[in-house]
Amino acid sequence: AKGDNVTAPAIREAFKAKKPLGEPIHRKIMQTFRTYMAVGGMPQAVAAFIDGETYEQIDFIKRNILSLYEDDLKKYDDENREKASVIYKTIPQQLGNHNSHFKFSLIEKNARYKSYMEAVTFVSESMIGNECINVTAPEISLEAFADRSNFKLYMGDTGLLISQIMKNSDDAEENIYKSLIFDKLSINLGAFSKGYVADRVMDYLGDKEETILLNEGTSTIVGHSKDERTWNVGIRDPHNKYSYIFGLELNNNTSLSTSGSDQNYYLLEDGTVRCHILNPYTGYSENYYSIVTVLCESAMASDVLSTALFSIEDSELSIDIIKAVENEYNVNVDVCYVSEYDNDELIVRTTLDRDKLLNKSTSILSTEVMDK
Repeated sequence: AKGDNVTAPAIREAFKAKKPLGEPIHRKIMQTFRTYMAVGGMPQAVAAFIDGETYEQIDFIKRNILSLYEDDLKKYDDENREKASVIYKTIPQQLGNHNSHFKFSLIEKNARYKSYMEAVTFVSESMIGNECINVTAPEISLEAFADRSNFKLYMGDTGLLISQIMKNSDDAEENIYKSLIFDKLSINLGAFSKGYVADRVMDYLGDKEETILLNEGTSTIVGHSKDERTWNVGIRDPHNKYSYIFGLELNNNTSLSTSGSDQNYYLLEDGTVRCHILNPYTGYSENYYSIVTVLCESAMASDVLSTALFSIEDSELSIDIIKAVENEYNVNVDVCYVSEYDNDELIVRTTLDRDKLLNKSTSILSTEVMDK
């Protein structure tokens, strides 16, 4: 559509030759790809993009298309109890949850495939959505091995998916689109979303009388108490899930977040551990620490810092980052690094005083206090 007759042949030739195009060219191509994903392939949206319209104007066109789709679905739903509309509206949520298949429980607790089968078929055959059906055996006659109750449903157009996701957003669409295209925005914000939610819960509680210890899985805990009570939280031993290295006192309106390599990982043949936390500069996980635990008044800050500091070996750089967060958000940050030594012994470095580490395990070889 843009009259570029060079990029596609260059990609094909590089692919055949198994040679990289080079980082500058790769970045440019990926930016073009993200632009296509954001604008989509609807003729009206593409025409507006070629004419130089703003992304906000393009998004307005796509929202009008979504409204037309919803009108068509309503005509079908007059006789089918709005089933097609509900299925269509849940597609972004289904994809955002990274489910292996379409989950009807996201529509209704007791929903079943048989009840929604015709609605799914309608959404697919109308080309509003793309149905991907599981095949139990990769044989020539795929239809004979199709398990139609096990499927995923995608939006028919990626640009419409983006507009559907941002449908209720109060932010300026222009800025969101540019952030997405220039790879400054990620749809999956799991690195700190739990912390953000915890902060909002604490804001809601405010001065309320409730005493709550909010546990968001295995990595983030936040305490709230009217009477200024505290909680003792154990940091689990990376070698033994039934024991703890030490305990930490969690104060009122304080969050504790932990990142580690002992939960989601795999071992290479040489025994090297590769976990789920990747260094953005190398693309690999680092083995500087087994566990990094952060205490902070902000759950989102502690969540982000425990992940970020896990990949930083330079202690001076780590302290600089901690100070920057403290100054920017007016919070206090403390950190505990746990590293492995020979014979499963552990070394602890922390900005806390030694007496703040409660019930220390005998597996700790040494404890170093770091100055902030």
